[in-house]
Amino acid sequence: MKIKDRLFLPIFNFIGWRAKIFGDMEEAYLKAFLATIARSQAPKETKENETISVSETVSAAASVYENVRNALEYDEEHLLRRNAIRRILKRRFGEEDVISLSSDLLHELIWARYLPNNAVPTKTLDEVAAILRKFQPLFVQAEEAGKNTHHFNLWLLDVLSTEIEYKLSPPLVEEGLVGLVYQNIKSRLEWATSQIKPEDRELQLYVAVHRAVLKSNRATLRYRVFVLYFPDWSKAPTSELVEHVAGRLPQIIETVENQLNHSSGERLLRFCETFAKNIPAISKTFCPTKKDFAKPWPRPRPFVMINSEFEYTAVLFGRLFLSCLPNRFWPYWSSCLLIVW
Repeated sequence: MKIKDRLFLPIFNFIGWRAKIFGDMEEAYLKAFLATIARSQAPKETKENETISVSETVSAAASVYENVRNALEYDEEHLLRRNAIRRILKRRFGEEDVISLSSDLLHELIWARYLPNNAVPTKTLDEVAAILRKFQPLFVQAEEAGKNTHHFNLWLLDVLSTEIEYKLSPPLVEEGLVGLVYQNIKSRLEWATSQIKPEDRELQLYVAVHRAVLKSNRATLRYRVFVLYFPDWSKAPTSELVEHVAGRLPQIIETVENQLNHSSGERLLRFCETFAKNIPAISKTFCPTKKDFAKPWPRPRPFVMINSEFEYTAVLFGRLFLSCLPNRFWPYWSSCLLIVW
């Protein structure tokens, strides 16, 4: 298709952009999010003799080492523990049985103060061991992948370490916030592009929102997309499901990576970041009243793929024209934005 034929085709329309953040959203989504906040803040009682305890002296030394390492390998704060889990698993996975590895993993995390001392229930040992056990057939399959063995092992370590992190410290509020923003944007979005296939649009939007709201890294996104394809995996997968995933591991990895490497991923991320910049105050305070969330969205920025200098000039003129319009005209003009594709 020539440039002149592609000029002024709308990418999507953002409906009701002037409404409050949750003004037009179904009440159920907001109530579910507030319930998640309440559930995450509920006190958890565990008897002291039913928790894992380590030496405070060893813990202090290990903590200093981890602080120095984290200073050299900077990452988002909420990703540091997952990175530590991954390092331990990469060093020790396959060298011992899953029960021993689970125990050593949790003790090292407590020593390094990624987990509190005398607070982690002993039953967590069995829960982590169960996660390690179901990944064993996948690593066996990865060893038979020939030249792709190294890549498959690293990919599985990403998914495994993230699942363990989610088990040790479930990000209920964070994931609830992602779901809330995702549903809000999804309810206002009208797609008008062939760049993203209809069957991939919801997944691509979810990945973009996850990145925009939580600054999720590659490992976290791999796990989240993998679980979207296999929702029973993080619960109690049957032996049939484990065998199915192990038998189709190369195809599954390729599918997940194709979604994360989508050509429109970065542009969709920039669009979501425009609307996610109102979110930090919510994620930090978790105010439990609806009026505290009622802040206006910013004006929508077009989702644009620039193909030439000519198209870039056309976009600039279009944005300049729209920025000069009074607010009361935006609901009408937003449905016929002159965007380049």
